[in-house]
Amino acid sequence: MGQPYWVKVANGEVTEIRPSLMWRHLGAHSVEDRLRKNDKSSLLPCGHDAVWNGTLELCPSCQLFGSAGAKDDENAETEQRSYRGHVFVGEATIEGDSSGLQLAPLGSPSPGAAQFYLDNGEGGTTNTVNRSRPLAEWGSSADSGKPRGLLGRKFYWAVESRPGEADRAQRRGVADDPTRVARDVQVFSPGTQLTTRIQFVNVTPAQLAELLVSIKPALKWEGTVLRIGGGKPFGFGSVTAAVGVTFWKGKGRYLGDEPSRIEDGEAAEWVKSNLDLDEKAWWPDLKRVSAQDPELGDAPVWYPSDGNGQPGTSAFDSGFGFWKRSAGHPPSARIQNSELISLPEATDQDQELN
Repeated sequence: MGQPYWVKVANGEVTEIRPSLMWRHLGAHSVEDRLRKNDKSSLLPCGHDAVWNGTLELCPSCQLFGSAGAKDDENAETEQRSYRGHVFVGEATIEGDSSGLQLAPLGSPSPGAAQFYLDNGEGGTTNTVNRSRPLAEWGSSADSGKPRGLLGRKFYWAVESRPGEADRAQRRGVADDPTRVARDVQVFSPGTQLTTRIQFVNVTPAQLAELLVSIKPALKWEGTVLRIGGGKPFGFGSVTAAVGVTFWKGKGRYLGDEPSRIEDGEAAEWVKSNLDLDEKAWWPDLKRVSAQDPELGDAPVWYPSDGNGQPGTSAFDSGFGFWKRSAGHPPSARIQNSELISLPEATDQDQELN
């Protein structure tokens, strides 16, 4: 694959060349092992072995929305193993005004960055024994004894959005750095209404209740919102929902029976009577990240920054210094003090990382 080099360029000319150090290492411990070590073990993915054996042991999400996959066997023909979903989402119509905005560049998820994807706990910040590689990596000394469990899905905070404010585009933009790819997008104004129809067939009352809560979290927790759109990493996309449900039970749909109807004001009580309400370990976290948190107000939702410059400048957007000092690197001449800094718990009051 070749040897990577660092180069310095001044006035369009290369002024210095140095060989770079390959900093990647082979990880350790499978995702399945890390899931089973986690106290949230009831969130294990579909039992694929059971699927291939015909018992169709799917997780709740795949049971409702479907699953697509194939079993590849080099000694036999590929077997298709898919399950058709029970939910069909239509297009939405929009009523409201929009304005243009430039969003800063977004990266792709990097599950290999254990710093934010694994449960480092208290030990992860102080473990320095045999630290021959950054503690943030999979298979580092922070995994000694018992592999760190997976934290789960990352969420972005929902804050009050006022796209009409003069500083909004500047804070989200990187106009002074043309080498970075920003996106021009349309942002809908507060009060915009989206209307859509979601069809479902052959679902249980409990599954329908789960679907309603996923569309309108406030049916279970007051003050929570649904997040949509591509601006969630910057605090955009918070919507409240109103639902109305029409459904038939059993064969009544084909016998001309009148359908049952749940209006928006009745939905919370219907969900309460049909949803499994046993308290789950992750519910407090989910409630907090789904809330339009008044304590956050209009705080900037942003990636870790070096803390230099003003919002909207490349100096502010740069996070290289943060990652260098927070990944738990072994002490060296270039890095004297690097502790492993992880994401705060969702229920923590202080959500600052810098």
